Amino acid sequence: MPNLLRPLFLATFASLALPATLRADPPVVNPVIPFEAPSPEGRIAGEVHLLPGSDPETVLVISGGSGVGVRSDTSAAINLFLNETTAVAIYDRRGFGDSSGSSTVPDTSNSAWLIPALGADLVAITDHLDELGYDRIGIVGSSMGGWINAAAAARSDSIDFAVSLVGGASSVSVSDTFDALTDTGLSIDAALEMTPGQAETIGYDPACDLAHASVPMLWILGERDDSNPSRLDIEVIESLALAGQPYQYILVEQADHNFLNVETGQVMLDWVPDMARFTASAGR
Repeated sequence: MPNLLRPLFLATFASLALPATLRADPPVVNPVIPFEAPSPEGRIAGEVHLLPGSDPETVLVISGGSGVGVRSDTSAAINLFLNETTAVAIYDRRGFGDSSGSSTVPDTSNSAWLIPALGADLVAITDHLDELGYDRIGIVGSSMGGWINAAAAARSDSIDFAVSLVGGASSVSVSDTFDALTDTGLSIDAALEMTPGQAETIGYDPACDLAHASVPMLWILGERDDSNPSRLDIEVIESLALAGQPYQYILVEQADHNFLNVETGQVMLDWVPDMARFTASAGR
């Protein structure tokens, strides 16, 4: 269960923030609205970021990968997604920062209960934001956050759309098996061939949740991702789409699990405008 989100968002944030460092204008301080959402284990604490003078109708709630704990781990996503019409919410995972509950290190086995529990926390946040008056609420998760998206979307009436980055369609066991195989030096193609036969039926499987959810979902996957099996994710997404689910995906060529080009090492952001178009129009 790779820890994607911090390197991903720090890398993409750095590429977006660089031009700002070249300007002489004084930095603008964005409004920040703290919140505490009642949750099954007490409360989930976080904050909503807005552009000065804006009155956004849409808010994106960011969920990170397996190594994410406090809200600052995902804070670089703010500059990536914040605009005049969209606010961005980040939060402390249960047991971290100002959120109550017990912290748990995720693994394949405990993901069977942990992912749904984290999904329930995400639903608590979206329900709270709905009560605050946001017209459209989207959830954006990367790596393990994609599974949290699936668990939340199947259990909520307050979520309007979801975006999952580099994961969240195959089961945790399938993803972790693939990751372990590539870690031995196997090629992506060889690992893709071996994974279905070696993956165990343990841990969280989003199949039922994805079949039950009714909100538009977009997956953005790396073609050269050697941590999550993008091709197996696509098989799941296409099967569900054929069954009538409002699901789609974007495959970013040459991109690894951190959206870095495997040939050049450059951060790849070609998918951001496509995601923006999806989030601007998607809804129940």
